Amino acid sequence: MPTRYCKWVAVSGVSWGRSTGVYHEMAACGLHDAGLSVSVVNPAQVRAFATGMGVRTKNDMVDSHVLARFAMHAQPMRWSPPAPEARILQALMARREALAQDLQRERNRHEKAEITAPTALVLHSILETIEFLERHLASLQREIDDHIAAHPGLSRLLKYPSPMCGGAFGCGDVSVRFLTI
Repeated sequence: MPTRYCKWVAVSGVSWGRSTGVYHEMAACGLHDAGLSVSVVNPAQVRAFATGMGVRTKNDMVDSHVLARFAMHAQPMRWSPPAPEARILQALMARREALAQDLQRERNRHEKAEITAPTALVLHSILETIEFLERHLASLQREIDDHIAAHPGLSRLLKYPSPMCGGAFGCGDVSVRFLTI
């Protein structure tokens, strides 16, 4: 983060920024940890605000003015980062989801390979990958369960059945974790 910006923020005491996937998190956390008030806003809202003001140009200088005006008018809520244990759980859950998707892709490849009858080497390779992903996914699930058990705040938050699901059919442990975190 440029030093000049940090000095300006330190003087003004407030910082606004658009959410840009995971890229805004480090800056927002750093500013929050420095004791500054931080708001993270939806870029689509800011863009709609700019359009409403008749601003069509999009560059850093114009964006900064639009963000400042948006913040003055909308007065977005202050943002606080999730607790460290919640951030770790978010990362573990994201990794779990990625592995689950990889596993499903490999299972689909295996099904296709059985139909098209490729070489035994290809089938063996796919099956080895499936076994590896299943083992890794099970290990990661144990890590997630242990992490939740080690943090009583997370355990209470993720109690199942969760009121977040309203008793909905098909809303289980994994859904509750994604909805909550």
